Amino acid sequence: MKTLIVLGTLAFSVGRALAAETAPQCPKTFAVTEAPASVPAGFTAYSDGNPPTTVSATPIAHPLATVRFSDGPPTEQAILAPDASTKTGASWKFEPAPGKDIWMSCAYVATDVIIATKLPATTRSCRLTFDKGGNLMESMSCH
Repeated sequence: MKTLIVLGTLAFSVGRALAAETAPQCPKTFAVTEAPASVPAGFTAYSDGNPPTTVSATPIAHPLATVRFSDGPPTEQAILAPDASTKTGASWKFEPAPGKDIWMSCAYVATDVIIATKLPATTRSCRLTFDKGGNLMESMSCH
C-alpha cells in the first residue's frame, strides 16, 4: 500500500512538472544567415571578427541572450516590464488585456533577428534565470 501512495505522489509531481513546462522554450541557439544585399564596386564584404572573415552564406549559430514578453505580438511594441528583477533573474505575472495574448520573443547575441510565439492562454507567470554576470539567460520556467 505504501508503494501505491509513493507512486501516486510521484505521478502527481511529474504531472505538475509536465503541466508547468507546456510553455514554449526558446532554442538555446538560433542560426542566422547574414549577407549584404549588394557590395559597392571595389569593396569586399567581411564578417567582423578576430580576424574578419569573408562573408559566407553559411548560417551562424547565435546563443540565446534573453526573452521578452509582450501584450500582443512584438510588432505592437507592448513589451511588459518584469514584476521583479535582480541581476540574476526576472519574473512576470501575466494579466492579458481583453482580446490580447501574451507573446514571448527570443533575442540572440550579435543579431537583430528575433523569433516570437504566442504563449498558451493558461500561462500566468514566467521566471528567467541569468548567468552570474547577468548577461545571458540560463533557464526559463512558466506556469
